[in-house]
Amino acid sequence: MKTFSKLFFVSFVIVFFPINASSFWFNLRSNKASSDPKILGCKNWESVGIISSDSVLANAQSLGLVMGQATGKSDKTSLLLLQSIQIQAAMIGGNYIRLMPILAPEKKAILTQYAEVLITNKPTLQQIESGEYEVRGIYEYHRTEANRNYPKKIDDLPSSLTINKELIKEEKNGILNIPLKIYGVPYLIFSYQIISASESSIVLTAKVQRGSRIILYNIFLQKTNS
Repeated sequence: MKTFSKLFFVSFVIVFFPINASSFWFNLRSNKASSDPKILGCKNWESVGIISSDSVLANAQSLGLVMGQATGKSDKTSLLLLQSIQIQAAMIGGNYIRLMPILAPEKKAILTQYAEVLITNKPTLQQIESGEYEVRGIYEYHRTEANRNYPKKIDDLPSSLTINKELIKEEKNGILNIPLKIYGVPYLIFSYQIISASESSIVLTAKVQRGSRIILYNIFLQKTNS
């Protein structure tokens, strides 16, 4: 009971007094890097920044809400919640999160927390080159109740695919989607979102929902030598 009281107090400080706590995290990260964090999917989810509820980011776009859940009422549980939220944010291309209050029902041992995911550095069409790409990794993450796992690499078989820049559709909000069929992904997914791009690499994301289960995928592509 004492441990849960300590957790509740910490959560209360972080969420209801965001100027002191969340701003501290934002300032801490800002001091370490002069620019916004560059997220490359699940491979660097720890770099997702945390901002206070009243912070305003230049050119920021909301990617919606993500939810984390964990069983138990301890300090470790609150860290698991944050970890799950950061992983999900990174996998859909976000580089900042805005945390909401932790929900802790008295009669249940499951804590729930939501966060808004923000992005300040979307990839552009100009960064992408058409051509042959090798699939360098497919990662899967299950957002389940009491989630304690990390993104898992599910396919090591070598494969390649063709990226045709002309097929990429840019939505009104600047999000880039491309129709693809990728060998090694367990579900039939016909369209992927591009969350990171350079002249030689691309990172894709996709989400599958089966009832209450949500599964996120990141696919890492590397351009083959011409």
